[in-house]
Amino acid sequence: GYAAFAFAPHVKSVEGIDITPAMLEQAELAAAERGIENVTFSQGDVEAIPREDASYDIVLSRWCAHHYVNIRKAVAEIARVLRRGGIFILADSVVPANARVDTVVNTLETLRDTGHVRNYNIREWLEFMETVGLYGEVKREWVLRLDGDDWVERMKTPPVFVDAIRALLNEADSDLRTTLTITGEDDSAGWGFDLPAVMIKGTKL
Repeated sequence: GYAAFAFAPHVKSVEGIDITPAMLEQAELAAAERGIENVTFSQGDVEAIPREDASYDIVLSRWCAHHYVNIRKAVAEIARVLRRGGIFILADSVVPANARVDTVVNTLETLRDTGHVRNYNIREWLEFMETVGLYGEVKREWVLRLDGDDWVERMKTPPVFVDAIRALLNEADSDLRTTLTITGEDDSAGWGFDLPAVMIKGTKL
């Protein structure tokens, strides 16, 4: 519900959609605690959004698109429920347009969270949007510093997968270490790496 709460003061109403009932329950409790009254939550699948065509002015996908099983179907559904001139805002982790780094990052993400499907690169995201009639513009790029211990603890990653993550990082060559700013236990920053992220605005033509 965090994204919904951020938008709530600036719009007439917000609807948060999630496929997981437990997430919806937590979001409803959080909305009540904050006294936010123009936000509702309902269960739904991004690949089959339970709404009519042209239902929304804005659709926001915040830090969840890398879990979408069929990315093209999901983006097509988002475009379908947007009104003409409506905006799709994507905020998510991405990968560089380098096949080797792409493979390493997505392997790390899958080991940490088996629900991870794929981080895409920016070129791929712009192509996904263009295919369904959205004009994509990169609005911001940044890097998330991932502290290894905190990163795996938040997902409660099984120890065997944590060991695999650490081994993959420890065995990385100099090119990967530089690109992802990989650090180990002995470094002042502790073990971890940098994950690229992006915000893209897609306008329905």
